[in-house]
Formats: sequence, C-alpha cells, structure tokens
Amino acid sequence: MSNLPPVSVYNYPTYLWQMVTDKTGTIFQTLAGNAGPNTAWGVRVWRCPPGQSPQLVYFLENGNGVLYVDDMSKKLNFLATTPDRKPFIVPIDGFVS
Repeated sequence: MSNLPPVSVYNYPTYLWQMVTDKTGTIFQTLAGNAGPNTAWGVRVWRCPPGQSPQLVYFLENGNGVLYVDDMSKKLNFLATTPDRKPFIVPIDGFVS
C-alpha cells in the first residue's frame, strides 16, 4: 500500500494533505495548491471511492480549511477560512460513519 495521497497537486502543496477514510474505504482528502497549469490556487476537497477516479466535491479559491467529523452527528464537515479570515462550515456529503 502506498503512503501517497490519491490526488496530487500540480505545484507543491502549501501544507500537508489531510485524509479521512469512511467505513466504505472512501478517502476524503484536502489539498491546497493548483490542480494543473492555468488553474486557480485554492483548497480542494476530493472524494476518492475505492477503485474509482477521485471526484472534486468542494473548491475554495484562495482559502484554507480542514476536514473534521462532528462528534455528535458523525457527519463530515470542512471548516474553511476565507482569505479575509472569516470561518464557515461546509457539510461534505457521502461520508459513511
């Protein structure tokens, strides 16, 4: 098994990638950077189901954030921060706890 994340960025990531795996083996991953030449810089949340191609589920241009599983609801969320440092929460669908 590889230690590499399922999704990589075009340039260097600005911080270490983060991964959360659900009961089905689906990996939810964050990466900040560019997805390819001439693409916007930002943080992306990817869903990587076993045996399938990664799916982009959220993109925040010029922002930042982290994935977390809410202790009470057992739902996956993305705690994001805008470039002007305003925090907000984005529910991420498809997580099986």
